[in-house]
Amino acid sequence: GDYTGAQNPLTITNVTSDMTVTADFRQVQTYTVTFVSGTGGTLTGELSQQIVPGGNCTAVTAVPSDCYEFTGWQGDYTGDESPLVITGVASDMTITATFSRAVYTVTFNTEPGGRLEGNARQSVECDQSTQPVEAVPRNDNFAFKRWLGDYKGTQNPLILQNITRDLTVTAHFVDLTNQPPAKPDLTFPPDNANITPEDLTLTWSAYNDPEADPLMRIHLRICRKDDPSWCV
Repeated sequence: GDYTGAQNPLTITNVTSDMTVTADFRQVQTYTVTFVSGTGGTLTGELSQQIVPGGNCTAVTAVPSDCYEFTGWQGDYTGDESPLVITGVASDMTITATFSRAVYTVTFNTEPGGRLEGNARQSVECDQSTQPVEAVPRNDNFAFKRWLGDYKGTQNPLILQNITRDLTVTAHFVDLTNQPPAKPDLTFPPDNANITPEDLTLTWSAYNDPEADPLMRIHLRICRKDDPSWCV
């Protein structure tokens, strides 16, 4: 028209004749960026976005379902960021989030005194079970006592079920040659005599361990002299 330019708002100055000015509108080109979720998860954010050339998407986050892990993006973009923001968009794009079943490591260890039969390091899918592992004493001088660590119990062979995280368990053995005597000998006081300081009776006992075991026990008992039934 009688004015050419992009000023907006427009003010015409120094008008000296009739003028006709026409506003020209053009459709802005945009690209479509589409986000798709694969099996095993969902997406949060705007999944279909109209972006001007060179513009940026808003963030989209991949959320794995139970027993799944997010493994990355495929399609017109590859990577493993989450949330994901696509910058400098220059074409239509379709991007797919991929997920896989979670796999955990279960480790079986043993203390001195025994060994394990079975696979001591297992890769187990989420919610599945391990293969059996058996704790076996090294010889007749040892005995399997229990499992310690992320599982505590005496099941043997051991099968761990419904695995939902990495686990480590250890077989615990006891040395049968280093145990307290089954029936210790009372060595003091003679004939289980009472020591009676004033109003109280103090009874204590030391047991002789012929194996020189460090687990020797001393028992103390204090009773009222005037009421033998009152003891601590």
